[in-house]
Amino acid sequence: MTVINREAVRKWCVRVEAASSPGCCPVAAAYSVATAGRKEKTRITTQYSYTLRIQHTAFSIMWEKLEPTAPHLTYLILACFLITYALFSLFIRNRLHLSEPPLALLIGILVGPFCLNALDPKAWHFEDDVTYEFSRVILGIQVFVVGLELPKRYLPTHYPSVLMMLGPIMTIGWGICAGLIKLLIPSTTWPIALIIAACLTPTDPVLAASVLSNSQFSGRIPTRIKHLLSCESGANDGSSFPFLYVGIAILTNRATGPVIRDWFLITILYQCALGIVIGLVLGYTANHVLRFADSRKFIGETTFVVFYLLLAVLGVGIASTLGIDDFLVCFAAGAAFSHDGWFADRTRESGLNNILDLLLNSTFFVYFGTVIPWAMFTDSALGLTPWRLLALLALVLLFRRIPVVLALQRLIPDIRTWQEALFCGHFGPMVCFSGSHPIHITN
Repeated sequence: MTVINREAVRKWCVRVEAASSPGCCPVAAAYSVATAGRKEKTRITTQYSYTLRIQHTAFSIMWEKLEPTAPHLTYLILACFLITYALFSLFIRNRLHLSEPPLALLIGILVGPFCLNALDPKAWHFEDDVTYEFSRVILGIQVFVVGLELPKRYLPTHYPSVLMMLGPIMTIGWGICAGLIKLLIPSTTWPIALIIAACLTPTDPVLAASVLSNSQFSGRIPTRIKHLLSCESGANDGSSFPFLYVGIAILTNRATGPVIRDWFLITILYQCALGIVIGLVLGYTANHVLRFADSRKFIGETTFVVFYLLLAVLGVGIASTLGIDDFLVCFAAGAAFSHDGWFADRTRESGLNNILDLLLNSTFFVYFGTVIPWAMFTDSALGLTPWRLLALLALVLLFRRIPVVLALQRLIPDIRTWQEALFCGHFGPMVCFSGSHPIHITN
């Protein structure tokens, strides 16, 4: 049934009447109006089609100009995250009690292959060696900064507490981790359990610095405890290499004599002891050279502030070239460079450390979140399941440090109460070093 549009008929009749002149045939007038209407409709249709073609061409040109490549998306995502964090940094730190590393890690997981697949470093041909060198530089700079920010002559006066944290507590924690791994993953051999435990034993200086930095939470921690935990996090990254190479030596050698000889001569003397000596010499020498240049007005204020960053990268370069413990080199160099507190006092108001921490740490943790091998968390041949790994994580957090720190609290002068011992035992973040050690083993 045809529906008659009364308003359209009325308008058409008005146009016919207007087109009619005295003595003109109404049929001719109607034909004239209809012809004019068709021409107008054709003109409008042609103009509309032309407009659509222009818009389509414009969109095509604009679409061809878009370049959502992996580096460009990296700049976009990282900048958006840092701007958002900067706008709400005080709220996040003081109200939510969070820092940038875990948030950056979540962003990396979200935009990585596991979720949105916007960033995939594997597609950029970034293999494990890139991750290893990236983490090496970040950790080298961070442990140098830990040594740099220690109070004047801290190690000569607080070495008993530091040695207790690096000696008995690390050793016992290493054994506990190995036992838990063997218990929950029975298919793992003891050498491999010792190697994995060595990756979980040290505390992460990046996370330690972010937790112990200025916030309402860190203001409740005694200064001596913050310095102790910070010093431990900087030193135990390098100090855990002997534990790592014990497992490697047992795994690759059968005779006990060669194992002990290689472990003592190569790992203890060459990589660790020589690394400490080279770091101390580098730090003391750089301190005196910088003093000389500053006293003669040879160095500008900008390069003076950034000098420590260049020195940290130099320490990583020397250690990696010689094949020695780069983390011990950087930590010893930082402690020796700032042993008199002169450089720390001169640069205290610059804020460069916090800026570099935010940029470098956030970049690394976003990258780390995109390269987590989620598919490897399930392996029926090895007996790996996500729930078993979560149980292992909970047990490691509970028993790796807390019992031994509580038991040895009286032997650690800087820890004076059982509440402080409980906090120091609970405080044991692990990320960067746990990820870089296995790659180092593969290399």
